[in-house]
Amino acid sequence: MLLFRAPTWLTAPALAWLTAHVEPVRVNFAAHSDPEVEEPREVCRDTLAEARRLGVSAPRLEAAEPNFAP
Repeated sequence: MLLFRAPTWLTAPALAWLTAHVEPVRVNFAAHSDPEVEEPREVCRDTLAEARRLGVSAPRLEAAEPNFAP
């Protein structure tokens, strides 16, 4: 929990060093920034479907629907 309270001046260089020197961290960050990965699209589709099923308004997700629609 201390990491979540660490100041930016400390965490930014630490994350920069980790992404430059630790392969699993670099792969993890790269996977999260890849626009062609299917998993985030599935999460968005499922979330929007559940919101519609429950009658919850999700205007931003609905506006982004063309980006993740099948």
